[in-house]
Amino acid sequence: MKRSLAPLVVLAALSVTSGTAAAKPECQPGQTPGAPPLYCIPPAPPATPAAAAHATSGAGAHYLSTLTPSGLAAKSKIALSAFASGPGTITIVLKARLHGKVVVIGSGKITVSAAGSSTIELSLTKAGKVALAHHKGALVVTLASTFTPTSGKAATAKSKAILK
Repeated sequence: MKRSLAPLVVLAALSVTSGTAAAKPECQPGQTPGAPPLYCIPPAPPATPAAAAHATSGAGAHYLSTLTPSGLAAKSKIALSAFASGPGTITIVLKARLHGKVVVIGSGKITVSAAGSSTIELSLTKAGKVALAHHKGALVVTLASTFTPTSGKAATAKSKAILK
């Protein structure tokens, strides 16, 4: 039985480009960049409540470090990324020490129905806005993130950010 080489020639012709690099397919948002779409893997949600709280506080502190005290005071709400390891409640409290007193700058709470990431809005308190507006120089703020699963023990993680 003779086999025809025609299918191989067609495949070879299709794989040859005309001197330009073929466009690399893009992954969907939230998937691993640089991998072809067939192998794009979305990032896994945190496995434990402690990991979820840690990821949330770290991401929030990173975002806050890009702000200034007066820039934060000008906002009434800020949106932060939050991560959950399953259904439950995520609570974030933002505090700062000013003139020897701890001032709550803002807080927010969200209930999630499944593992993954979501966005939580922190409402700034009146006392927090006044303290931020009148503060001169850099300010160290503490972000406490608590993830309470619907069945299980709550986990809290704290991160510090410097507002310059």
